Amino acid sequence: MIKVGVVGATGLVGKVMMHLLEKLEKNIEIQAFASRSDQREISGIPVKKLDSVPDNLDFALFSAGSSVSKQWCPEFAQNDIICIDNSSAFRQQPEIPLVVPEINFQDISNEHRIISNPNCSTIPVVRVLNYFIESIEGFNAVTFQSVSGAGRSGIQSLIRERSGQKAENSPFEIGVFNNVIPKIGDVLKDGATAEEKKMVEEARKILHREDLKITSTCVRVPVEIGHSIALTVDSRNITPAQIRKKLEEAEDIVLCDIPNPLDIAGTDNISVGRIRTEWGNPQKISLFICADNLRIGAATNAVRILKKMLD
Repeated sequence: MIKVGVVGATGLVGKVMMHLLEKLEKNIEIQAFASRSDQREISGIPVKKLDSVPDNLDFALFSAGSSVSKQWCPEFAQNDIICIDNSSAFRQQPEIPLVVPEINFQDISNEHRIISNPNCSTIPVVRVLNYFIESIEGFNAVTFQSVSGAGRSGIQSLIRERSGQKAENSPFEIGVFNNVIPKIGDVLKDGATAEEKKMVEEARKILHREDLKITSTCVRVPVEIGHSIALTVDSRNITPAQIRKKLEEAEDIVLCDIPNPLDIAGTDNISVGRIRTEWGNPQKISLFICADNLRIGAATNAVRILKKMLD
């Protein structure tokens, strides 16, 4: 029996990981860990406090933030526990693979003990682009990211503001209800934010295309679950009709007239629509993408990495 631990099991993504592991058709034993939580069990599985490296795990899925991952993943790895980490802690370390299993699972070798899960907006973008990556030179991504991307406190802040209350300990610098916040993460020296930098660096690494010219603007919006992306690609030799045909045959991708986060919340579908050329510039093709940030943007990708390693 394969023993799998979830670190951060009481968080939004951690709970989805637990749910997906329970449905995985593999002979596994699930253990739940939390660095701090009053919750005693999830689906009948006791939640253990993480205060030492477990001596009986084969794999560990981490979703407890960068600081926890930086502290514990190397120690788990030294004890031959393979870590699949949902934080940004190791994504840009050259020796650690950043993996979307449908695209670059081959980047994982038998020697790797830490594997990074990409950012929640990057995953749906590269999943779509991978079907016609040879036909583009770059892209611009404007993301509209739900409050759950900031964790449970993000959802709680939106709910409080919506009911007319002040959101104590909000993760947002300004009010998010009836508003948009065009800043996610710290502002860097060049004026971009950390979140925008993730889209650029992660897409190039996953797609093995360091030559891609990428720009990004990341915006927080008052939606509970589901990230949306307005994507414009610089195309070489492909048309909207050809893109549509490729995506019609793609796994987990659903073409529709009006992609929106409400329709995809709670699913592993990536919704795509509004595929068109930009006025006056047939080399620029735009499309709109929506995906559940807790599932396809985080937990589902991590569990699929695990499943493929077990196959």
